[in-house]
Amino acid sequence: MWDDEVASMREGVVIGLDVGTTNCKAIALNYNGEIVAARSQEYSILEVKPGWFEQNPEDVLNSVKEVLYDVSTDCDGNVLAISLSVQGEAVIPLSRRGDILHNAILGMDRRCHEQNEYLKKVIGEETLYYETGMPIHTINTLPKILWIKDKMPDLFKNTSHFVLYEDFLIHWLTGEFIVSDCLISRTQMFSIKKKNWYEKTLELLGERFEKKLSRVLPSGKIVGKVKKELCTDLGFRTIPVVVTGGHDQACASLGAGVIDDGYVLSSTGTADVLEICSNEPLLDVEMLKSGFSTYLHCVPNKYLNMYVNHVGGVVLKWLKELFDGQIDYNELLSTSRNSSLYPIMIPLAEETSYDFLLAVNLGADKHALAFGIVEGLTFHISRILKMITKKVPVKKVVCVGGGTRSEYWNQLKADMMGIAVSVPSNTNTAPLGAAILAGVASGFFKDIEDALKTIKNPHRVIYPRDNDKSLEEKYEKFLEFLSKKFSKQ
Repeated sequence: MWDDEVASMREGVVIGLDVGTTNCKAIALNYNGEIVAARSQEYSILEVKPGWFEQNPEDVLNSVKEVLYDVSTDCDGNVLAISLSVQGEAVIPLSRRGDILHNAILGMDRRCHEQNEYLKKVIGEETLYYETGMPIHTINTLPKILWIKDKMPDLFKNTSHFVLYEDFLIHWLTGEFIVSDCLISRTQMFSIKKKNWYEKTLELLGERFEKKLSRVLPSGKIVGKVKKELCTDLGFRTIPVVVTGGHDQACASLGAGVIDDGYVLSSTGTADVLEICSNEPLLDVEMLKSGFSTYLHCVPNKYLNMYVNHVGGVVLKWLKELFDGQIDYNELLSTSRNSSLYPIMIPLAEETSYDFLLAVNLGADKHALAFGIVEGLTFHISRILKMITKKVPVKKVVCVGGGTRSEYWNQLKADMMGIAVSVPSNTNTAPLGAAILAGVASGFFKDIEDALKTIKNPHRVIYPRDNDKSLEEKYEKFLEFLSKKFSKQ
């Protein structure tokens, strides 16, 4: 019997499904740790009012069906397990039967300032932060549900289940309402120390509100099998098990090998993200004021401390649009540098801002603007990392995301952070992390360490050089700008 099971495993695949804000990706991983199929599909975001961002979950579900079918077909339908990496904080109201009652209100939505002021008064910002790991912010799920309760009372009353994308998809696949502790610990409703619901937040939402929430399981646990009627539609010849996954940045950290105390993920995409892995949550006033959130990793007994600069790669997109798309980033960043003309990119508010300032010198062209943006972003992240080193020794930095396509940017990160950085061959590590969770739970791999050793995703290492004087001077000027700006606020 065992030989038959091993043979089946060797012939089958596990799927990691990553459901982000604007697209979903699925990869299939075989027994040898090779990615044998990969598909992706985009979907849209709806800005229903300025700052109000929603999404039709049916659009997301249709894209998920398509990528799962395509990946399954590429692998002859022999799928053994599926796990999910998903965008955080987005909330979807469902009926008792699981019907969608309203669009998903996305993490990037900013409608709930009034509810956040209420939370400050009735619980307190520091109390909420030390209990849940989440600073007061419009990104959180809790104020979004409070907004529905305040502004759409009929919807609130008629909602049987408030779900995130993970439990929404797990319910579609299996019929069970189950969510990972990794993802739910980003909602501001979960105590990261007790690893259970935070009673004070549930009390604000009404008596027995917990019944409207999914059952919580640790990441990497089998929750059930895919419904038989779905298997045919998705091209499965087998009946795969479904495994709890986690927040997309946590899964990206796992896929990149950021699983130990002092390991760091530097992810440069639309936003610039730092994820610092630790054995205990790093909770203090400095972290709170700097905009850090802390939540459960999808790796057992580990925490992630996340910093987000929303002004990330989106600024380079703005620059490209400014020049009517006539920009090749790699070409721009491989041009010889003329530091005297460089601007410096500086955030206009603390870490929650989408705004920035370019301190431009006359004569700066598009090349100088691109360098100024990249250097400003790197200065900003380096400043945050240097603060972290006082709390936990940084042992390793792994860079992922679209920014890694620029060798100049990778080298600049190593130079400014003062530590070697590694770049995996496959920098799309969120679906890879989900596939690892599926593989460990289904017996593909002995454990997470075995999976990371088996998977064929070699890293190249970039070592820091001595910073040149002009770069050091520019970094000092950047810090000077920041100190003057924040001293006036």
